Amino acid sequence: MKNKNLLRKGVVKLTCSALLAATCVILATVAKGIFGTSPLRITIENLPIFMASFFFGPLWGMIVAVCADLLSCLNAGMAPYPLIAIGAAVIGGVSGTLYKYVLKNAKNKLRIVLSVLISHALGSMTIKTIALGIMMADAGIMLVLRIPVYIAIAIIESIILIYLTNNKAFMNQINIITGEK
Repeated sequence: MKNKNLLRKGVVKLTCSALLAATCVILATVAKGIFGTSPLRITIENLPIFMASFFFGPLWGMIVAVCADLLSCLNAGMAPYPLIAIGAAVIGGVSGTLYKYVLKNAKNKLRIVLSVLISHALGSMTIKTIALGIMMADAGIMLVLRIPVYIAIAIIESIILIYLTNNKAFMNQINIITGEK
C-alpha cells in the first residue's frame, strides 16, 4: 500500500511538472508573438519553472526548465542550443536550492525575491545573455538591456509567486500534491 501511494505521488508530481513545462512553452510562444524573437522581450515564461523548483525541489525545477526549453525549440522548429538549456536549468536549480534549503528560515517574501533575482542574475542575465551574444553577434545593446528588463521581470514574477504562496487554497492543493502538511 505504501509503494502504491508513493507511486501515485510520483505520477502526480510528474504530471504537474509536465503541465508546468507546457505552460512555459505557451508563455514563451505568446511573448514571441507579441515581442518577436528578439533577445529583449518581456515574458514571465520562467514563472512555472520557479513554481516547480519552489514546490517540488531544485531537481524538478531543472527538469521542467530543460524540458520547456527543448519543447520550445521543437515548437519553433529549431535545434536546441545547449547553453540556453543550461541557463534555464540554472534558473530551476538555483531558485529551488535557495528557496528550499539556503533561505528556508527567511521570511517568505524575502525567500521568493532573493531566489528569483539571484537565479535570473545567473541564468537569464549571465548564461543566456552570453549564449545569445554568441548566437546573435549583431545584438549589441539589446543584450545589455536584458539586465534591467530581467530585473523588472523578476519583480513581476516575485509578486505573482508571493500572491500564490500566500493563497491558502492554492497552497493546500500544493501540499496535497507534495504530501506535505
